[in-house]
Amino acid sequence: MLSEVVDQIIERGKEEGLEQKARETARRMLARGYAIDEVVEVTGLEVAEVRLLAESSESGRE
Repeated sequence: MLSEVVDQIIERGKEEGLEQKARETARRMLARGYAIDEVVEVTGLEVAEVRLLAESSESGRE
């Protein structure tokens, strides 16, 4: 029972780490001028999330 909980925690951490890495990759791609649909295809993120990342990176440049 305890080992199952530990395994679930480890798995969740891995998933969160992969999602964070995908976001970092998306930010770099957007900064280099990639189109949103290309970023979605490469990273596997949702379109809405990539759009939010694009908007936040644009507002950070002002």
